[in-house]
Amino acid sequence: KAGKERIAFLTNTNSDLKIIDDLKLSNPSYNSTEALNKLEERPDIRAAQTSLSITRQRKLGAKGEFLPNVYVDGIYNFRQGSSRESFFAQFIFEIPIFSGGKSIAAIQEAESLEKEAELNLGYLIKSSTEEIRKAYSAFLSSEKEAQAYKKALDFAEKSHNLIS
Repeated sequence: KAGKERIAFLTNTNSDLKIIDDLKLSNPSYNSTEALNKLEERPDIRAAQTSLSITRQRKLGAKGEFLPNVYVDGIYNFRQGSSRESFFAQFIFEIPIFSGGKSIAAIQEAESLEKEAELNLGYLIKSSTEEIRKAYSAFLSSEKEAQAYKKALDFAEKSHNLIS
């Protein structure tokens, strides 16, 4: 009884005060494996994948600079006043003979940007995986910590009841 009176005096509360554990840790609706499987649905990962896809398309475009260009052009003039009706057509075929250095530089730049996008995506996947694992591990350790505190509380209440 002396222990209860001391607690009542120190805390300025009723001596019949009981500590209630009303905090409940609920398990997440997924486990770490499911979270890792859904990793590609994250917006940052999807953005990095899109960036990689765009750089691959740019690389393909840069390689296309080596291909010849073909144009067909035509002009048709209606008869107006004293002028006659006329038609003009041309067929243009361009071969990029002297632009090889520029094309090679564009391809190398596109390859460099593609490599950068690949590395960025890899880094995001690795860091996100680590983030998920750490968060799940923190949850598990918090759960164990809460159980340890519950045991300590039970032990303290038994000890307190024995003294008083």
